[in-house]
Amino acid sequence: MQNLTKKWEETLYRIGCKIFQEIAQTVLDYTEEKLFQNRDKKWKVSVSMPVLANQYSTNPMLEC
Repeated sequence: MQNLTKKWEETLYRIGCKIFQEIAQTVLDYTEEKLFQNRDKKWKVSVSMPVLANQYSTNPMLEC
């Protein structure tokens, strides 16, 4: 019975994580677009040094 309970807990946790990730991504996409549309049109993007993705560590507490 404990094994069944653990499996349900894990399943529900993963479902909850997936739902939250989708909601968070939707909010971030909306916010990014809103900020882009409301930016000062005189601002320009310039890249002086490439940034590598592996320079940033992920927080394991936020991973599902």
